[in-house]
Amino acid sequence: MKEYRKTAGILAVMLAAFALLGITGAKAPVDEAGVMPENTAVPVAEGQSISEDAKVYQTMYFTRCSHSVSRRTNAAEQVQGAAFDDVRAYYDQWTILTLTEDRVEMERQIALFCPMHKVLSLSEAGQVVLSENRYGDGMALLKIYDAADMDERTREMLIAGLGFDSEEDAKRWLEENGLIQ
Repeated sequence: MKEYRKTAGILAVMLAAFALLGITGAKAPVDEAGVMPENTAVPVAEGQSISEDAKVYQTMYFTRCSHSVSRRTNAAEQVQGAAFDDVRAYYDQWTILTLTEDRVEMERQIALFCPMHKVLSLSEAGQVVLSENRYGDGMALLKIYDAADMDERTREMLIAGLGFDSEEDAKRWLEENGLIQ
C-alpha cells in the first residue's frame, strides 16, 4: 500500500508540475502541424440521436510538445443511440466539433507530453523519475533514479518535466548534468 501511495504521489506531482509550468530544456521534436483547427461545430436538430454504429474521431493536442494524436473508435455503449445532448454530456472533457448521426468529431488539449516522449521529472520525494504517456491523459512510471544534489535551475527544469526522444537520451542528460554516474 505504501508503494502505491508513493507512486500515486509521484504521478500527482508530475501532473501538477506539467500543468503549472510550460518550460522545457529538452530537445524534443516539435510538430508545427499540431496547431488546433478552428471550431467547426455543426448545429444539430433537436431530438436527433447518433446511430448505434457511429464512429468517434478524437484528436488530442499535447501542449508540452505541440504534437497531436488522433484516433478513431466506436461510440461508447452508453451513448449508442443517445440524443446529442447525452453524447455531449458523456464526452464532457472534449470539445465536440461535429455531430452527425454516424460521426462524432472531438478534440482536447492536454498539458502533458505526447506518447512519443520519455519524460524526466522530480517527485515530491526528491527522486528523479522517468515516465511516458501511455494513456493519452496520464503518465506511467518507468524508472526512478537516485540523483545527486542539484542546483536550483536543474530542480526547476525537472519540476516542470523534460521530454526526450528515448530513455537513452534522458539518461545521457542526467549523466551530462552530473545527476547520475
